[in-house]
Amino acid sequence: MNATVREFIEWCNDNGGFVSVILFVAALLLAWAGGLFKFLRHRPRFVLSIAPGPNFACTYSTGAKFEEYDVTRTFFALYLSISNRGSAAATIQNAKLGYKWAINKFSCDFIRYVFGWCWLPTMISMMDFHYMLKSGGAKFYPFLMQRSTVLSGQGDLYLPVGKDAHGIVYFEQSDAWGGCQPRVIRGKTRVKVCVIDSFGGTHAGKFWLPVVTLEDARKYNPAIGTTHDEI
Repeated sequence: MNATVREFIEWCNDNGGFVSVILFVAALLLAWAGGLFKFLRHRPRFVLSIAPGPNFACTYSTGAKFEEYDVTRTFFALYLSISNRGSAAATIQNAKLGYKWAINKFSCDFIRYVFGWCWLPTMISMMDFHYMLKSGGAKFYPFLMQRSTVLSGQGDLYLPVGKDAHGIVYFEQSDAWGGCQPRVIRGKTRVKVCVIDSFGGTHAGKFWLPVVTLEDARKYNPAIGTTHDEI
């Protein structure tokens, strides 16, 4: 037998209690690591996309003035689809939207809202989103987290693995001025939508939305952009 191996065996025999403690701690660490790995594996993973429908951003002038600036109001509508492709079920709890400000002068606001995002919470829409058909009927779009006054039932926000949900999410900014409006590039603006699940996890998706006129936006909802006037 090799001298080194013999010495190691003798050391273990002489320090049996210490070796037992080491083995016990190692077993605890392995069990903790295994539990953590299992926890990380069994989590929801929401994948966000937008379906064909009312997907746009709009900034319009209210007609008021703040010093030399026109007062504007901005809103966003997305026909959002959320699919749970993780390994655990969860419920959609909330959502928020971020966009970049249209300011060019370097400042604290530039760092915060151009390098970062200006975040808006979900907002109540005063009317259902719909589109009038040439035949005289109308196509209505369901809300994701708001109850419809026209469509029966309400979407299920509980998503087992493999299930998806879809519906309109609406965001409206109160009166602003100057560069406090979306940065537009070739007729579109970049937004980031974050959905929060019932475990507190955040799932994000980035999208380019066309920037439309108020007239075009109100083809889908005549009351759009008026929520801050009502609440």
